[in-house]
Amino acid sequence: MLEAKLAYYQQHEHNKCVLFVRQDRVGADQHDRQGDGTWQARALTTLEAPLTFPGIGSVGRLGDLYKFTPLDPFARA
Repeated sequence: MLEAKLAYYQQHEHNKCVLFVRQDRVGADQHDRQGDGTWQARALTTLEAPLTFPGIGSVGRLGDLYKFTPLDPFARA
Protein backbone atom coordinates (compact mmCIF):
# COMPACT_ATOMS: atom_id res chain seq x y z
CA MET A 1 0.00 0.00 0.00
CA LEU A 2 2.72 2.48 0.91
CA GLU A 3 4.67 1.53 -2.21
CA ALA A 4 1.66 2.47 -4.36
CA LYS A 5 1.25 5.79 -2.55
CA LEU A 6 4.95 6.53 -2.86
CA ALA A 7 4.89 5.82 -6.60
CA TYR A 8 1.83 8.06 -6.98
CA TYR A 9 3.46 10.98 -5.14
CA GLN A 10 6.73 10.54 -7.02
CA GLN A 11 4.91 10.93 -10.35
CA HIS A 12 4.13 14.57 -9.60
CA GLU A 13 6.97 16.55 -11.15
CA HIS A 14 6.81 19.38 -8.61
CA ASN A 15 6.90 17.09 -5.59
CA LYS A 16 10.38 17.19 -4.06
CA CYS A 17 9.81 15.11 -0.93
CA VAL A 18 7.57 12.38 0.46
CA LEU A 19 7.44 11.75 4.21
CA PHE A 20 5.68 8.73 5.71
CA VAL A 21 5.27 9.09 9.48
CA ARG A 22 4.84 5.97 11.60
CA GLN A 23 1.72 5.77 13.77
CA ASP A 24 2.68 2.72 15.82
CA ARG A 25 6.07 4.00 17.01
CA VAL A 26 8.37 6.98 16.59
CA GLY A 27 9.87 6.88 13.11
CA ALA A 28 9.48 8.09 9.54
CA ASP A 29 10.71 7.38 6.04
CA GLN A 30 11.71 10.39 3.96
CA HIS A 31 12.14 10.22 0.18
CA ASP A 32 13.86 13.20 -1.48
CA ARG A 33 13.99 13.89 -5.22
CA GLN A 34 17.58 14.40 -6.37
CA GLY A 35 18.73 16.82 -9.07
CA ASP A 36 18.88 14.02 -11.63
CA GLY A 37 15.27 13.00 -10.93
CA THR A 38 16.08 9.91 -8.88
CA TRP A 39 14.83 9.49 -5.33
CA GLN A 40 16.91 8.94 -2.21
CA ALA A 41 15.33 7.36 0.87
CA ARG A 42 16.38 7.78 4.47
CA ALA A 43 14.95 6.46 7.69
CA LEU A 44 14.33 8.85 10.58
CA THR A 45 14.53 6.83 13.78
CA THR A 46 15.39 9.16 16.65
CA LEU A 47 13.37 11.87 18.35
CA GLU A 48 16.15 14.33 17.56
CA ALA A 49 16.28 13.52 13.82
CA PRO A 50 16.00 16.81 11.93
CA LEU A 51 13.08 17.36 9.57
CA THR A 52 14.69 19.04 6.58
CA PHE A 53 12.90 19.37 3.27
CA PRO A 54 14.29 20.35 -0.15
CA GLY A 55 13.42 23.94 -0.99
CA ILE A 56 12.16 24.60 2.55
CA GLY A 57 14.97 23.72 4.93
CA SER A 58 14.72 22.67 8.56
CA VAL A 59 11.26 22.71 10.16
CA GLY A 60 11.91 20.93 13.45
CA ARG A 61 12.62 17.46 14.78
CA LEU A 62 10.89 14.13 14.31
CA GLY A 63 9.77 14.15 17.95
CA ASP A 64 7.82 17.37 17.28
CA LEU A 65 5.43 15.47 14.99
CA TYR A 66 4.25 13.35 17.91
CA LYS A 67 3.32 16.24 20.21
CA PHE A 68 -0.11 15.73 21.79
CA THR A 69 -0.37 12.14 20.52
CA PRO A 70 -0.17 8.87 22.49
CA LEU A 71 3.47 8.65 21.33
CA ASP A 72 4.36 12.14 22.60
CA PRO A 73 7.91 11.75 23.94
CA PHE A 74 7.58 14.92 25.98
CA ALA A 75 4.29 14.09 27.74
CA ARG A 76 4.29 13.62 31.46
CA ALA A 77 3.21 10.26 32.75
